[in-house]
Amino acid sequence: MNIRLKSEVTLKDGVVCEAVSGHHKITFDESKEDGGTDTSLNPMEGLLASLGGCQAITAKYLAGKVGIDLKGFRIEVEGDFDMSGFNGDPTDIGYHSIQLTMHIDANNTKEEIEKFAKLVESKCPVSETIKHKVHVLPTKVVCEA
Repeated sequence: MNIRLKSEVTLKDGVVCEAVSGHHKITFDESKEDGGTDTSLNPMEGLLASLGGCQAITAKYLAGKVGIDLKGFRIEVEGDFDMSGFNGDPTDIGYHSIQLTMHIDANNTKEEIEKFAKLVESKCPVSETIKHKVHVLPTKVVCEA
């Protein structure tokens, strides 16, 4: 079953952006060193947060279905990227590695919890999207001037 999601992002003051999806809003900003006001996550941090949020929701959704007595779940998501491509250097822009550390509190064996963690990672749509490099279609441009 295919589902189409949509987010509309508008540049506000400086580099602050507001993203609207349905009736929900979030903002993105940059650090003061990068020309922002440091009032929100930057988009790269937002990607990490989206991955972590998706892993947590996937864990909650799957736990009861596979016999995991989930008492608590926390995930650390860290990524390393090279910004030199943003400034014109001939290098890939974006994360070159992302490390997940799941903290799982469950009344199950270590082996069951480790198997569960692998299942969560394999069923998380954000994780799978990042791993398989989604096909981004050519940008449509609308001139409003």
